[in-house]
Amino acid sequence: MKRTEVRRYAVRRGTRATSCRRAVPILAVVLPIVTASSVARAQAQRIEPPLPAEAAVSAPVGPATPVVPAGQNPTPQPPTESTGPTATPIGSTETTSAPAANAPATSPVPAGPNPAPPLATKPQVAEPTPQVPQVATTAKTGGELLPYGIGLDLGVSGILPDTGLLLTWRPRRWIHAQLGGGFNLISFAIRGGVTLISPRWVPLSLTAEGGHYFDGDANNSVRWLSGQNEDIASLRKVGYDYLNALVGLTTSGRRFSFYFRVGVTWMRTTVNDFQQTVNQAANLGLDASDPKVTYRGPTTKFGMIVFL
Repeated sequence: MKRTEVRRYAVRRGTRATSCRRAVPILAVVLPIVTASSVARAQAQRIEPPLPAEAAVSAPVGPATPVVPAGQNPTPQPPTESTGPTATPIGSTETTSAPAANAPATSPVPAGPNPAPPLATKPQVAEPTPQVPQVATTAKTGGELLPYGIGLDLGVSGILPDTGLLLTWRPRRWIHAQLGGGFNLISFAIRGGVTLISPRWVPLSLTAEGGHYFDGDANNSVRWLSGQNEDIASLRKVGYDYLNALVGLTTSGRRFSFYFRVGVTWMRTTVNDFQQTVNQAANLGLDASDPKVTYRGPTTKFGMIVFL
C-alpha cells in the first residue's frame, strides 16, 4: 500500500517538474511583452496632450507647470501659490495647472538641460548697385577761371615812352605771363614779362619785364618836338635793350584786370655814327668809335587786361 502511494507521489512530482520546465520558455517570451506594453501605457498616461483653444479659454487661471517625461529628474521649482484648481493626469504624481484664460495655448516643455539657443541669423545687407560713372561736361560758369587774355599798357621803358599790346596767360589767379610787342614812337619792339600777385586782401604785385627795340630813325620825332630841320647822323639808327622791375597794385578779376606799377628801368644802347655826328657838330677831324651807353632811371606802367 505504501509502495503504491510513493509511486503515485513520484509520478505527480515528475509531472509537475515537467510542466514547470515547459512553462519557463513561455514565460520568458510573454513577460517582456507584457512589461513593455505596461511601460508604454504608463508613459502614454503621463504625457498630457495640449489643450484645444476652447479648453484654454474656459480653463481657470493658474500658473503653468511643465510636465516631466518618465525617466528624467524634474527640475526643482520654487513653490508658487495656486489661484485655481489643478488637473492631475492619471498615473502621475506631478501636479499641473491649466494655463491662463487670456494666454495662448502652448505645448508642454520637457524638463532637463536647457536647449541650445537657435543660431543668430546674420542681418541681410542690401548690396549697393553699381553706378556707371558719367562724364560731366561743364560749361564755363561764373566762377571758372579764364586763362587767356589780351593786355594793353602805357608807360616808360628806358628813356622813351612806349605802349604795348600783349597776349596774357593766367594758369593761376595769382600769376600772369605776358608776351607781345611795343612801340616807342621810333620803332617796334618785342617784349615779355611775368607778374606775381599777392593772394591776400591787398593785391600787391611784383613784375619783371624786358624787351628789345629795333633800330629806328629818331630824326622825325626830334624834328617834330624841336622844329630842327637838319638830320643827326646818330639818330638814324636808334635801338636799345631794356629791363624793368616794378611793384604795384593789380586786380585779378575773372574777366578784367587793372594794374598800376612803378619801379626802375635799365637801358643799354650803342650810339651809331658817333664820329660823323661829332665832326658834323664841331667841324673837327675826330677819329672815334661808336660808344656803348647805359642808363638807369625811374619807370612807370599802367594798363588793363581783358580775359576771353
